[in-house]
Amino acid sequence: EHEAVRKLRAALAPVRLTKLHSQGFFDQCAEISNDSESVVNVMSPLQRKEFLRVRAWVQARRGFLDGPNILDSIQDEGYLPSLLRASDYMAVYRFQGLLPPAELRTWLERGREIANANGEDGSGAEVLVGEYHGCALLAEGNYKDAEELLRKALVAENADKKDVRIMARIQAALGETYRLLDDLDKAGHFLEVATAFQEEHGFDGDLCEYTLPHLAKLHAGQPSADGYLEQASTCADRLLHRKAMLRILLIEARITQNTARREEILTTAKTIASTLPAVTVCPLWQRIETSWQEWCAGVTNPKSEFWGI
Repeated sequence: EHEAVRKLRAALAPVRLTKLHSQGFFDQCAEISNDSESVVNVMSPLQRKEFLRVRAWVQARRGFLDGPNILDSIQDEGYLPSLLRASDYMAVYRFQGLLPPAELRTWLERGREIANANGEDGSGAEVLVGEYHGCALLAEGNYKDAEELLRKALVAENADKKDVRIMARIQAALGETYRLLDDLDKAGHFLEVATAFQEEHGFDGDLCEYTLPHLAKLHAGQPSADGYLEQASTCADRLLHRKAMLRILLIEARITQNTARREEILTTAKTIASTLPAVTVCPLWQRIETSWQEWCAGVTNPKSEFWGI
């Protein structure tokens, strides 16, 4: 292959990965990433750093465990002590399983330390750390503090106006938070706004894995819940997004009244989970699998707990 072609492929790889990652084509990203291995050696330091960062995010969203090791391999001097680096580890741990592992907390603390040391106490730090911290609190059942942090992150992102995708993701997380705080009107508002942004901009990975399943939980006991899950499932199938497929199936099992369907879901869920290393070691998946009858409660109350999923 001609050297000029190799350099062009090297330059395009991070750009293509970033675009496809934002749309939710994570398996396609992995294919491009593997195909680009042969040109990593001709990437500039900046290109290589961006390539590896997105590769780590992708692996987390695919349900794999090698994201932290990929980030460990980045040796850029300006990257190592930065809040950007801490936020990359947060992004990996936030998304790699069904529920964030303890390592997310470690990187949240490091991120705050770096932000304080570098004087990064404005909107940038709030947006980068606030969303992940809010979601960690949400998973831990600390809904009120999660609401406060996510609100601050949303205000900061609205002021900064850098990333519509992050803004929509924060709104979806806020919607789920308000559901758990029993404020169903606010929950519906934020989830509908998030859905509109994600549909408009094509952020389908976030839409099918989080926003639409959150809407299904909000509408538990109503026919509309099935509609949201069907929409999410269709989207996840198109993207080949297996972790989203699993999340959708588990929520369906939690709310369906159909006993036979629950057993079908368990068989399919086990098959999907077996292909996702981060899920097989996820305590939430292990709890659901071993407590299947308890999980399949036929939930009809939109204020019900879903064990953090």
